[in-house]
Amino acid sequence: MVRGLGMLCGGWQRGRCGSPAGPCGRRELTASTQPPTQVTAPSHKPGQADAADLQSLLEGRLQLWLVEFSAVLSGWRFVSCCRALGLDPHALPLVRREAIDTAMMAPLGVAAFDHEDHSLAELEARLRGLLVQRLH
Repeated sequence: MVRGLGMLCGGWQRGRCGSPAGPCGRRELTASTQPPTQVTAPSHKPGQADAADLQSLLEGRLQLWLVEFSAVLSGWRFVSCCRALGLDPHALPLVRREAIDTAMMAPLGVAAFDHEDHSLAELEARLRGLLVQRLH
């Protein structure tokens, strides 16, 4: 995926900026007179690092989804669900938007740490359900 992204960015740069800076960059990278430094062994176990990396990744996914589904911030998934239901997302009162965000908090937290692919579909269905639900 990273290589594909590099190719995409390189293609964009060539299309936008003309000739690429590839030869110049290669020359700078190979001009180093210092031998590569030896990487020392990590002071922690790889399993612990993997678990910490996974935890960070899942926390990042939660933060991203909180923004995407946010009614108060007009996240793109919120706006998309509103439009699918024929609602004007900006016509909802702030109190209703805050209530929707509060109701979505727990399901978002659970889904972000779930490893199932259907989590987003379930979250969108829950959001649509909250949008059509009448306030008490």
